[in-house]
Amino acid sequence: MRVFVMVGAILGLTGALIGLLLGVTIILNLGDIENALRSVGIEIFPPDVYGLDGLPAELNWGEAIFTTLWAMSMSVLVTLWPAWSAAKMDPVEALRFE
Repeated sequence: MRVFVMVGAILGLTGALIGLLLGVTIILNLGDIENALRSVGIEIFPPDVYGLDGLPAELNWGEAIFTTLWAMSMSVLVTLWPAWSAAKMDPVEALRFE
C-alpha cells in the first residue's frame, strides 16, 4: 500500500509543481504571449467583440500556493482507495487473470 501511495504522491507533487510553474510563467508573460500571437495573426479575444484591449490577469501568490497544495492533497487522497484495494489483493490471484 505504501508503494502505491508514494507513487501517487510523487505524481501529484510533480503535476502540481509543473502546473504552478506553467501558470506563473504564463501569467507573468501574458502581454508578451498576446503580442506574439497577434504578430502571427491569431487574435484570442478580439477587442471589438469583448471590449478588452488585453487580458486582465493578476498573480495572487496565496491562491497559487493554496491551489498547488490542494492539488497535491487531492492526489494523495484519491490514491488511498486504489492503494488500499491493491493491498488487500493476493498478488498471485491478481496476476493470474492479467
